Amino acid sequence: MQDAEQTDYFSRRAEEERAAADNAADERAAQSHRSLAARYDAKAKGSPVRELKDDDEDGGTLPRDFSILP
Repeated sequence: MQDAEQTDYFSRRAEEERAAADNAADERAAQSHRSLAARYDAKAKGSPVRELKDDDEDGGTLPRDFSILP
């Protein structure tokens, strides 16, 4: 069990990440902040933290067929 100081810290960080999402320049940045906020909320509640999904699921910056040749 975590102490009240840790819970307060994680709750505060979740709020900061939600505010950062609201002020983000683009949707990808906002989604990253929302994801971090959800992780901090889970930590504050003592719930298991889910892993972030891979960038490939969101569609990255480069096309899927991009490869670096030797």
